Amino acid sequence: MAFSIISLAISIIALLISVATFWFNHLRKAKPLFVCSRWTAIRMDHADGRPRAAFCVHVSVMNKGKVPLELQDLMLAAEVGEEYPIFYEPILLWDLQQWMEDGDRPDKVGRTQKGQVPLPVLVPPDTICDFGYLILFLPVDKDRLVSPLEHSNVRLKLYALTDRERKYRVVGEQVMVEQDLKPLLDKSFSAVISTASKAKRGLLDSSLK
Repeated sequence: MAFSIISLAISIIALLISVATFWFNHLRKAKPLFVCSRWTAIRMDHADGRPRAAFCVHVSVMNKGKVPLELQDLMLAAEVGEEYPIFYEPILLWDLQQWMEDGDRPDKVGRTQKGQVPLPVLVPPDTICDFGYLILFLPVDKDRLVSPLEHSNVRLKLYALTDRERKYRVVGEQVMVEQDLKPLLDKSFSAVISTASKAKRGLLDSSLK
């Protein structure tokens, strides 16, 4: 009798291990990992002749799970003081190197565009989705944009929506201060060091000890 109970317990444990292994290897959904870098402000000339800012971000997303991940949408919110956030949507893939090399060429905008942002997109298991180029975010409201003449401190928040969650969540943040935006007054773009990288540099002292 005792032997039968022990055998049954071992069988149940083995079954549970098999189920857990199958789930881990084939059915597990993991929270996606986002890396957002190469934050860049792009000058846009408004109808009133005053410069405005659009933004580019390099976005990579890793699916560490065992089933495909659907990246459904990305949105960029620019927080400017007490005002309601200014929203930007992903429109184009943007080749910043081409943009810089073309200088004052009249067709530089067309040469820099590398197609529309492919959203939604499926990310296979154990892979990284890299769009290949920066994503250019353009304003949802064409009359309301970040202005280097009016805004001296802008906090950018990149929101993502995937099939893993029901709500948009912040996956990247960047702060642009006056010295980051002022170059747009006479230049076509302003690239900044990632806020996420800056935040980690405090660890350098302890690493050297």
